[in-house]
This record gives sequence, structure tokens and C-alpha cells, in this order.
Amino acid sequence: MKKLLLILTFFCITLSAAELIKDPTFKKKNKYWKFTALEEYENVEPKYKRKTVEFDITHTSEFAYISFITEADTKDDKIYKVQFKFKGDGQGEVIINHISYPNFYKGKPYVQGSPLSNMGLHQRFEPKAEWQTATCYLKSNNNPEKNYMKSLVFMMGLYQGKLSISEVSVTEAKDKSESALPAHGSIAISKK
Repeated sequence: MKKLLLILTFFCITLSAAELIKDPTFKKKNKYWKFTALEEYENVEPKYKRKTVEFDITHTSEFAYISFITEADTKDDKIYKVQFKFKGDGQGEVIINHISYPNFYKGKPYVQGSPLSNMGLHQRFEPKAEWQTATCYLKSNNNPEKNYMKSLVFMMGLYQGKLSISEVSVTEAKDKSESALPAHGSIAISKK
């Protein structure tokens, strides 16, 4: 009986910390991550190297003109922890969002008039030359557009220079109270 209880406890702990990102270390490259850029960024492409994706962004523009997106299918009204490592050799800010986004896995297009709604996270960070770790918390909102998926999006249009992102993770957070979270989530940056 004790063994069964231990196995069930271990199983519950494992489920509660389940990773929602299908490819957090970019092994499958473009299968689970989508790079979008307007024509002015035609020479910018993601470069994948050992659990890291790198961008060499030539100039700044509107924040959403160049983005890196993956599905983060969170459950409504639950608290989630988003972590990733980053560094950069440039200037400006990158925005990390948890938003509703057209489901490119299923070929769903943008619907005119349907907003890309905030699903609980909208924060900015400034890459520095050394590796840093970002820890974000969000309360997942209801997705009003059923054609769209809940997504984690790095919007890089306000940044110019080299940018590296590594080890992206989204897990349910059991250690955070929702009363302490603002509508756009929170972010804390620490050195690696």
C-alpha cells in the first residue's frame, strides 16, 4: 500500500510540473516554432545551435514586425511559470507575450477584426552580453478566439543586434499566488 501511495505521489508531482512547450531546446527547429518577419527583415533567419536559437537583427521597427512563436496551451485561470535564458549584443527591448495567435499548426489564418488577445503575459526585457535567466509568472486567461491557439511569442522588433534564446519552459506554477499577479504577468531577471 505504501508503494502504491509513493507511486501515485510521484506521478502527481510529475504531472503538475509537465512541460507545455513541445520543443524547449529547438531540436526540431521549425516544426514547433514559427519565425515571422515582414519583408524589411528578409535577411534575418533563426540559426539553431546546441539548445539555442540565435538572431542577428539588422534594425529596429515596430515590436511585432519580427516574432518567434510556439504553442503554450495553458488552462484557463491557472498560474504558470515561464522561464528562458537569453543574451544579446545589441540594444533595445524584446517583448515576451502569452497571447492568442492564429494556429499555424492547423493552417488557421489571421481573422480580420479578431484581436491577438493577451492570455496573461506581456513583459519586456533588455538582453545583455552575458547569459541571463528570465522567470515570468502569468495567470492564463480564457481564449476568446477559438480559431487561435494560446502561444508564447518573442516579439523582437524593438531590438537591434545579436540575440540568443535558450531553454524555454512553461510549467504550471504551484508556488505562486494569483493575488500577487498583475493582468500582464510578472518578470524577474537574474544572471545565469
